[in-house]
Amino acid sequence: MGLHCSIESPSLALVLLAALVASTTAFYRPSFVPTAYHVGARRHWIAHSRIRYTSLEVSDKKKGYTFSKQAKSTGRGANGSTAASKKRQKKPDLRTQLEYARNGHAVMRGLLDPFELEPLRGELWEYGMKKELHAWRQKVEIAADSAKLAASCRTVQDCRKELSRLGVPDDSLPFLQYFNSWTSQPSVYNVVLKLAETAAILMDVESVRLYQDSLFWKRPGDGPTPWHTDARMAPFDTSHLVTLWIPLQPVLHDGTGLVFCSKSHADFALPFWNAVNQTETNPKSPWNSLDKRYQVVNDAQLVDYMPLSTGDVTAHAGWTLHCADGNLESDRLALAITYVDAQAVVREDAVSSAVGDNEDVWSYRDWVNEVPARTRGFRHARVPIVWPRKGSIKQ
Repeated sequence: MGLHCSIESPSLALVLLAALVASTTAFYRPSFVPTAYHVGARRHWIAHSRIRYTSLEVSDKKKGYTFSKQAKSTGRGANGSTAASKKRQKKPDLRTQLEYARNGHAVMRGLLDPFELEPLRGELWEYGMKKELHAWRQKVEIAADSAKLAASCRTVQDCRKELSRLGVPDDSLPFLQYFNSWTSQPSVYNVVLKLAETAAILMDVESVRLYQDSLFWKRPGDGPTPWHTDARMAPFDTSHLVTLWIPLQPVLHDGTGLVFCSKSHADFALPFWNAVNQTETNPKSPWNSLDKRYQVVNDAQLVDYMPLSTGDVTAHAGWTLHCADGNLESDRLALAITYVDAQAVVREDAVSSAVGDNEDVWSYRDWVNEVPARTRGFRHARVPIVWPRKGSIKQ
């Protein structure tokens, strides 16, 4: 029996929403997916020790893009959603909240003004060009697990040589990532503030902290983004973390928008009973056949919201499995803003944990040791509380 929200019964719908949030987000701790199958008519990804891109049927694409001409909508999307409406949605409506609580992801069409995003893309393009060496060094440090080696790279070419030596060729990189541009780009921080209430509504929390923003630059020829969960890369012990993903240009049908595995954010049993570090020694591990676990048939449980117009925003919970296809054409820039419950505590092993993933350590290692572990409602300038904008945090 399906769950339907009636506008005529808002009080009942709110009760159902609260129940869904409580039941689908509590205590979930999944791990990074080193091996997985993504099987469908459009994609076929096969992984062993590293996910490899094997095939992609390209259709309905054009070289380049312009801001004045939005992506042509095919009307396709989760639950029959269409392209951005003329009237922008200012806050997530009740249906969006229900979809997010139930599936771990949602889309908000036209949430942002595309004319405001056009200059932002130009600013972040320049920012990315200036910080390119920094982004490459981050890739070297993660691949080698050595900050010293990364610091020794003086040029982008040095970084590429080290990555090649480590068995990480250019075409296997999914993107270049730039953390926390908000600290130097006021326009990014303005977007952070504008979307803070949206994050609070989706997480159903009273106060919200900015964890990080990330500029994802997917260059032509970059490989696929493998299945992963954002919260496993974060220093917090919480189930209340949300990422709002903002494409800075139209993303066409079969493009490089995010692909979500519905309800994976509520699969507590997967990491509890199945150690992720046993995937290579145990061929029968569920981590090696996620398509069967989630009954993926013809992409039925895999959802993307493409095509996406400039101004559309997708949201996904911290423990929702998601990925993206490789990029065959023009540069794709996306700004991802990650918020967390302001009452979430920092783990004492945030930097040294053998369970978590250290890929985002560049985002938080300059402040995480300055915050007392397991302290609720802490204050720090690098992770500011952004909602509510005025008022105190309950202790």
